[in-house]
Amino acid sequence: MKSGIQYILQSKYQLPKEDLIRLVEDFESLSVKKRAILLKENQMNHYVYFIEKGMVQSTILRDGRQFTIFFAIENEVPLSSPHLTSVEPSHYTLEALEDCLLWRIPRKKLAFLLKDSIPLANWGRVLIEEQFLVSTTYFSSIYWMSKREQYRYVIDNNPELAQRLSLKNLAAWLDITPQSLSRIRADME
Repeated sequence: MKSGIQYILQSKYQLPKEDLIRLVEDFESLSVKKRAILLKENQMNHYVYFIEKGMVQSTILRDGRQFTIFFAIENEVPLSSPHLTSVEPSHYTLEALEDCLLWRIPRKKLAFLLKDSIPLANWGRVLIEEQFLVSTTYFSSIYWMSKREQYRYVIDNNPELAQRLSLKNLAAWLDITPQSLSRIRADME
């Protein structure tokens, strides 16, 4: 039953009914367990994912170290590249941090639908703008904050994420050790 993805798309993006129906036809559901890898960095990426339930982490591997780029939770899109419709190698590894119910659509089919409908093309633009906003906010503001300020930012702006993330995962995103994060938390209480 595709009511989950239909609800997400309608409530968040208010797509016209006929476009929503055409779009939802090509989605398939996917249940994955915690720690499942949806996509590896540099693997060809054939799908765009939407999260109905759960959390997905995006990471990159550089110089033998894994860096966390972002987290996506319910009603969000864990994009793996700046392109929405191109089938190309993934820029990130996508891993489920919780048991997840996901929806996915083939990028080639999405490209066809976006070319065929102005409302869907505008929706695709909004998806990319949302990702661009997250990236620019992070690199223009959050990245330059002290680790304490970054942690405060997460607590103030995304408390649900902070509550759901393990100490290890939150510390990885902040690029500090779990011990350092524990000290920051203790100092702030």
